[in-house]
Amino acid sequence: MAEPQVQRDTEYYFAFRTFKVGDAVFRVPRHLFLMPNAKIEPVPKSDGTGDDLVQLGDEIKKDDFLQLLRAVYPREYNNPETLSQNQWQAVLRLSKIFGMDDVSQKAARNLKDIFFAGDPVDGLICAKENKLDDWIAPLINKIVQKKKELTEEELEKVGVPLAMKIAWALGKAGAPMGELAGSDSASPPPSASSPGGKKGKVFDIEPWLRLALAEIQSITSPSGPSRSVKPSRHSMFLTALKKYASGRGHIVPRAEAPFPQLPNASVQPVPLGTDNEGDMVVFGNDIKKDEFLQFLRAVYPRHYNTPEVLTTDQWQAVFRLSQTFGMNDLRTRAANELKEVFFSGDPVEGLLCAKDNGLEDWIFPLIDKLIEADRDPTDGEWENLGPVLGRRIAGAQGAAGSNRV
Repeated sequence: MAEPQVQRDTEYYFAFRTFKVGDAVFRVPRHLFLMPNAKIEPVPKSDGTGDDLVQLGDEIKKDDFLQLLRAVYPREYNNPETLSQNQWQAVLRLSKIFGMDDVSQKAARNLKDIFFAGDPVDGLICAKENKLDDWIAPLINKIVQKKKELTEEELEKVGVPLAMKIAWALGKAGAPMGELAGSDSASPPPSASSPGGKKGKVFDIEPWLRLALAEIQSITSPSGPSRSVKPSRHSMFLTALKKYASGRGHIVPRAEAPFPQLPNASVQPVPLGTDNEGDMVVFGNDIKKDEFLQFLRAVYPRHYNTPEVLTTDQWQAVFRLSQTFGMNDLRTRAANELKEVFFSGDPVEGLLCAKDNGLEDWIFPLIDKLIEADRDPTDGEWENLGPVLGRRIAGAQGAAGSNRV
């Protein structure tokens, strides 16, 4: 009998995009790095794989690019990378260059958490550099609340327009003059609305603005020292690992995580003969190709930061295969997804799922729900539940005073 023809899966046989950044090369699955709005033109390769090459200029540093890849492709399943403030700023800058809006928004959210809990002036500088206009008013309010005194270097970095906004806000709040301009200059004459010119009262705003502008214009020192660039830690980010299920091929990222290395599998990986392609694992008929496809959808969502929406049957397949491959985090996630469905539905269906998948901690809560709902399993359901679970249900019903069994 002829062997069935092996076909590449339309969704999970990934084409790759190779980036050359300085003296480093990075190779990643292309589906999260399509760059439809980028001004960079990939060069298709001639090997028929759909892969292509992008050579980046000197304005993009390899360490900054590495941080972008860490944000897009975390090395552990369901465990986002922990990046520093400077690293998230690199991610924000590069994600805008590559037209990756979802990544830009995630970087901005992380930076907002950092800067809004720290020095508001640093936050304003970041907002100015990255055009995060919705940060401006809240950060200026923080400066006013703290009566923060800006240094000459800070005034220069925030620029004249923002310095004017800060001066106006501080003046309106009645902050002392020296704090407004970053100097120890004497306060301007009081306005009629503040007789006696007591410190902390609301003064005429115009002298405040004039003094702030004079302070800014008097600054002649150059900007702070340029940031040092860390050496590259990778020459290759990802290679490929092929997985085949029942004659249907899927290619997935090879990284040490999140995909399992199958240390206890009875099959041996077969090298494919090239450094880029990795190896191949052939699974037996106990793993169905559609179930394996749902498993891949859970591990590798097709859209950045958007988990796949799976049905109850599909999550059960993910749960079973995550147990097979020893992926505990994915197993926990699948169990949580299933729990939400079954605990809000028919308790008998939930008990059957718990029995089939060894979810012992579901049993007693679902039996309680069964009794509360006054729901007696049918003869067919008793048979499917089996004698062990059936006895536990019947015992609980008896203890609750039910006469239905």
